[in-house]
This record gives sequence, C-alpha cells and structure tokens, in this order.
Amino acid sequence: MGKILILSTGAKYTYQTRKELIRNLVEEGYEIELLCPYGSELDYFHNRGVRLHNIDFDNHGKNPIREFFLIFKLIKLIRKTNPIVILGFTIKMNIYGAFAARILNIPFVANITGLGTGFSTDLKLEKLLVKMYKFSFREVFHVFFQNEANQSYFVNKKILRGSHSVLAGSGINLEEFQLEPIVSKENREILFLSRIMKDKGIEEFLEAANIVKKSRKKCIFNIAGSIDNSYKESIRDHQKNSNVFYLGELDDVRNIIKRADVIVLPSYHEGMSNVLLEAAAMGRPVIASNIPGCKEIVRNGESGYLIPTKDVNALVGAVEKIIKKDTYALELMGKEGRKIVEERFDRKIIIIEYLKIIRTIIDEEDYGEISHGEFSSET
Repeated sequence: MGKILILSTGAKYTYQTRKELIRNLVEEGYEIELLCPYGSELDYFHNRGVRLHNIDFDNHGKNPIREFFLIFKLIKLIRKTNPIVILGFTIKMNIYGAFAARILNIPFVANITGLGTGFSTDLKLEKLLVKMYKFSFREVFHVFFQNEANQSYFVNKKILRGSHSVLAGSGINLEEFQLEPIVSKENREILFLSRIMKDKGIEEFLEAANIVKKSRKKCIFNIAGSIDNSYKESIRDHQKNSNVFYLGELDDVRNIIKRADVIVLPSYHEGMSNVLLEAAAMGRPVIASNIPGCKEIVRNGESGYLIPTKDVNALVGAVEKIIKKDTYALELMGKEGRKIVEERFDRKIIIIEYLKIIRTIIDEEDYGEISHGEFSSET
C-alpha cells in the first residue's frame, strides 16, 4: 500500500502516545519507517516490522551548524526512504520535516502537540519560530491541532495555507487505562505527575504543599516525573522537610495514579494533557489550570477543579476541597471524568482521522497531482 515515514523526537513519548496508530498502520498494510532517537521502547515497533532510523537529536539545541546538518540528514534520509507521506510530531520535527518534505515534494502531515515554552517566555524566539513555521508549512498537506487555541494562533499568524483540523489530543487507550476504585485510607494522596519544570507549575505545587501541610497532617504530596537539573536541589530540600515525596520517573504510571486521590497539574500551557487524560480515564479527580489543553478535559466542580495559572491560593483552596470530601464523593467525580474521556478522547478516534488523511493523499496521488487544502478544515 505504500511507505509512511514517521518523525518523532522521543522513544518513550512515541511508544506511549503513538503505538496504537503505528500498529494500525502496519495492520492496514503500510510499510512503516520511524525516525527517532533510539530508546528501548522502540523495540516494540521493531518487533512488529517497523524499520527504525536512529538520529542524534537535541530538542533544545540552538547551534546553527548542528541544526543545518540535522536538516541535511533529514533530507538525505527522506530522499532515500521515498515515502508516500510523512507524519511529523513535536516542534523541530514539524518544522524541519515539513521543510525537507517541501523540497522533495512529499506530502507532510503535522501534529501540533503544543506551542512550547518558546511561545510563552521569549518574544524574539516566538517571532523566529513563527517565521520558521511560515516558511516550512507553505506546502504542508494537513495540520492536526490538539486544541482550538493553538489552531487559532496559527490562523491569526497566517502560518496555515493547507487544510487543518482539531483532534482530541493524542487520545487515550481506554482498555489500557481502566476505571479503578479509589481506596479508602487514612491519608489523602495528592499527586503531581509531569515533567518537573517551571512551566508545569511545580513551584506552585511545592508552595501549596508547604501551606496545606502546616494545617493538615493527614495528607501526602507525591511528585513523579523526569526532573530538570534546576529543581533537583529544591525537591531534595522539600523531601527533607517531609512536605513532598519524589517517586522518580516511572515507565508505567498506572499504579501511582491508582494510589492517588487526586492528580494536580497547574501547568502554564498544554497541547492536550496526556496526564489529565490518563487520570480521568482511571477515575481520578483532577486539579488543573484553566487553560487550553486542560479545560477541555475537566468539568469544573464535577470531575475536578480548574484554577487560574500561577495562583497558589486557588490551588490550595482546590486541594482543601478534595481533602474534605469522602471517598464516595471522590469516586463520583472520578466517574464523571471517565465519562468525559469515553465520549471525547478515545484514541480510536485519532487513528480514524489519520487513516482518512492518508487515504485522501493516496487517492489524490492515484488520480493526479496532490492539491493541498481539499480536506475539510475546522476554524
């Protein structure tokens, strides 16, 4: 049926969010090649017939010479691979991959999983990224967005020329993340589950933990996720005071979600939060920032609480509400969250939309030159 090249930047991320899509493409009869820095998680794809291409990649690299050679490597690989379509994920792979695909006249489908820190903290970097997107996305066949706010940003900046639509994030595997009862226990467990960095709201979480622990001893604040070097000392200090416990980076988060009474994500920006989807799927109330990428998953006061960004007092208030509820009330909130993800965020929906786009590309190649932008757009 043809060859599809997938560009991604993290083995663990690709396995956690794309394995069902890739597995379905293989089952459909497509020949799949995956360009991604190697990690043991990629063995899952190799064992299913996916050809792997390792690449030395730095998500945060800014050395122009190294970035130029990375683009050159991409062009060389894509020319050799000669796929019928390229699927891109994450900022650099979207920008560089779309540029390479444009040069080689190969249809490119991008997935904007979020705008990233560069759009929220550095005006010069934001302007540079917008220019790079405009240049690279001139001939992109289709762009998937994970929330309407990101889509509107691209429209307002006049980045988009082809078709585009909004997906329900990366979706969630509802068989893998099943509804679990909340276990009654003496101490309420409040869990921060994310990469430990400023933009995920870790500072607000730590401050809220300090405040709540002064008046409430029967609660435990846990943190799990990869940790930025700048926060290692701070986390150690908080652990010494027994205000929080760091559980490390986990390959499988289901057990730690199952233990928790509530999952907290006071993030500054999101594409569509996988953590909140996982928590809601397992029937856990959530506390999250009232921002795109979070608010779509939460019914405020019913499945959890939405709070303003960078507002410690609001976070403390929401945690206090959770602590005061009995287990039955928390389970009702969790079931409401499960209902939301079942209705809107089943990963099967994402796979169907990708298959539609790929079939459209194949049909247009069969009947003549590809015309960008004929697939329906949502604006």
